[in-house]
Amino acid sequence: MRAAFEFLSMSNNLAAIVSGIERVEQYDYPEFAVREAMLNAIVHRDYGFSGSIIVNIYDDRMEFVSLGGLMPGLRTEDLFVGVSQPRNEKLANIFYRLKHIEAYGTGLRLIMQYYEDFEVKPEIIATRGAYSLTLPNMNYARPLRAVSRPKPQHKVVLDYLRDNPFITNEIVQEALSVKQTRAYNVIREMVNDGLIVKRGNGKGDKEYIIVKKGQ
Repeated sequence: MRAAFEFLSMSNNLAAIVSGIERVEQYDYPEFAVREAMLNAIVHRDYGFSGSIIVNIYDDRMEFVSLGGLMPGLRTEDLFVGVSQPRNEKLANIFYRLKHIEAYGTGLRLIMQYYEDFEVKPEIIATRGAYSLTLPNMNYARPLRAVSRPKPQHKVVLDYLRDNPFITNEIVQEALSVKQTRAYNVIREMVNDGLIVKRGNGKGDKEYIIVKKGQ
């Protein structure tokens, strides 16, 4: 799993444009989306088949193909509303305890949030014996525009703050499915960009709060 993710990360190119003094950068695919798609293929595949999980990388998309269709009674649209029915419950529990899976039923909805501003959306195709999840290449689907807009991870934090008075480093880790160091870097980027302000003494994950600018 780790080796596959490292390879996919190397294939995830960073594109950038410069407008005036601003540099806008964006990866082909959100790191969270790639990680979630790969974990989904591993945890929910039908291991009664001996074939391998297939990941196809094209110029405009990345496809994850896994053996085994949807669980009986489920339709593809059910997956986007938070329904979770693990095919391999013990395997899912192991991944959850290892903190590879943060919460059941949230991954696909978060993936869709990353693509809110794009015309091309992730696509799921389920047949009787197979399942595929396609992630559009963000830099191919729509060229970066010379405007300042929140990065996908920043947007997740801002969306959380829309409904909550504050957020902590620990909550950022859970919301983004990242470790403490990456959560700290996201917070620092947002503070530097003036999107949020930090209050408190900064001792430990729970010793300070982050609020939206102006609060």
